[in-house]
Amino acid sequence: MERDLKEKLERNIWITRKCRINASERLLKSAKFVEFLNVYYSIFVITLSLLSLIQHNDQFSFASIVLSIALTISIVYANTTGLRDRSTVLKQNYIDLQVLLDQLFYIETEKVLTVSDKYAELLKLSENHLSIDLYRVKSTSSDTNFKMDRIEWVKYILLVLWDCLWRLFLVAVPVIGTIYLFFAG
Repeated sequence: MERDLKEKLERNIWITRKCRINASERLLKSAKFVEFLNVYYSIFVITLSLLSLIQHNDQFSFASIVLSIALTISIVYANTTGLRDRSTVLKQNYIDLQVLLDQLFYIETEKVLTVSDKYAELLKLSENHLSIDLYRVKSTSSDTNFKMDRIEWVKYILLVLWDCLWRLFLVAVPVIGTIYLFFAG
């Protein structure tokens, strides 16, 4: 029984560690995207402001104000979510989980509960990952007992598509809005 507990704990630590790696990468990617959006929207605000001055166009002035507000909200959002800091905490957590996994490999069977307690403490130290992080681990797993079923595959694909569409939308909105204002005005 103690051997089964050790194997289960090894598996749980490994899965959690891989999920935390994915979560950390996802948060870092989101942080970089938010930073990109801030620069991108800043360029649009500057461009629209210059166009409104040159052409004395009230619609461009209004669009410039709307984008300035959106940019301000985006910057505040980026600062309050702390995506980079959360990514760093998850990174430290998965490094600690790897150390724990290494200890478990060499530990005597009687001391497995000690490692289990440390694992529980490490779980408390950072936020949990999202389901997409687990799906990413499962999608690349060679373990036949750890494969995704059809429903999980559909959820994973929908989550990835949603993320792509949402990012595309955020990039396209100022372009579409500017084109609309240019031809409508």
